Amino acid sequence: ASSSLRPSGITKQSFRVVDVITETGFVSALSWQKNSNILAIGNREDQCLVVKVCRGNDSSVNTNILHNVERSDWVNAVRFSPGGTKLAIGDRSGLLSVFLFVVVEQGEPPALSSLQNITMEDNILDIQWAPDAKYLYVGGEDYCITVIGTSKWDVLQKIGRDRWVPFLAPSRGGSYLVSGGSENSVSLFDVKKEWREITSLPLDGGIPLFAKWHPKDQYLAISGQFNDVIVYETSCRRLLEGKCLRSKSAVVAVDFSPNGKILAVGMESGIITFFDAGSSIFVTLYETVIGTGGDVTIRWSPNGRVIAISSGSTFVLLDTVYSGESGKHPQNNSRFFVRKVIQAGVNFASLTFSPKSEWLALTDTRTQILDIKNNCNCVRVLDQENVLS
Repeated sequence: ASSSLRPSGITKQSFRVVDVITETGFVSALSWQKNSNILAIGNREDQCLVVKVCRGNDSSVNTNILHNVERSDWVNAVRFSPGGTKLAIGDRSGLLSVFLFVVVEQGEPPALSSLQNITMEDNILDIQWAPDAKYLYVGGEDYCITVIGTSKWDVLQKIGRDRWVPFLAPSRGGSYLVSGGSENSVSLFDVKKEWREITSLPLDGGIPLFAKWHPKDQYLAISGQFNDVIVYETSCRRLLEGKCLRSKSAVVAVDFSPNGKILAVGMESGIITFFDAGSSIFVTLYETVIGTGGDVTIRWSPNGRVIAISSGSTFVLLDTVYSGESGKHPQNNSRFFVRKVIQAGVNFASLTFSPKSEWLALTDTRTQILDIKNNCNCVRVLDQENVLS
């Protein structure tokens, strides 16, 4: 699900300016070191400044420059690692540099020493660390996402894109990566499946330029060259291994049992299949053919005992408890028993159960009220001339 934010009015909050860091040049990137007051600043003066924001004894705030890393071109991306011990810098020349940033001696500024240099094919626009720092993601004007393993600093994957990659956004849990690089959409990649693209999130016009995950990965906010911030409810919690069903026939109806343990799926071909929803993969419990030629509707009764199915002009009621009379019906081990079949001259339009599962309303050109407990017999017929009070 998605939504766009259009607040009717915003209350302005007052924040006091405690310090102004001067002579930074045109700033293009910022990154705070975790749990510290150290800030990395990338600018278009071909520099990465590492500064420390300090509060004096008189409560005044000032800034000290700890390091000035000179580059050959604009610095468009800077990013501290999640643990704060490394700093990645990317510039317009395509050079990615990773530095160790550690405290060597107490009371002295942290030392900054070169760890690795990797050259991309074009301008670097964004750098992101995986939450566990095992991977470093790089995007830019080379039309691809570069995945770098930080154990050996080797390129593990290059994912081609249609446009420049202006941003990258790993999920907080690290299982997914969101990326730009497409017009009117952003892409979601599954890290555990070697960064395979699993879905594309559509946007209403414009190019996406930034995305941010909710702290618990429940939402994804996207902004860009459009007038809204688009917020998606993420599907991370529902993308389970083995929970993808592919069918040669279109899936036209689905319904879960009230306890959520069984999933009924109706196909355009008239096949109705019941799956065990509690297993790690789709396990078929029961399958039947109802009919074709119209819409398929599947409804579980609120008490979960029976399932009503209409497909075209055929109606079937299945029982999940009753298995037939001993000596009269064959032994049934499928846990589904056909209780009622109705063939109509026209297609059924709708069906619904009463709240206590006592009655079923079945509609074609008229509405039949069926008594579930009394062999599903019709107890009343309503046509368009009937008035319900």
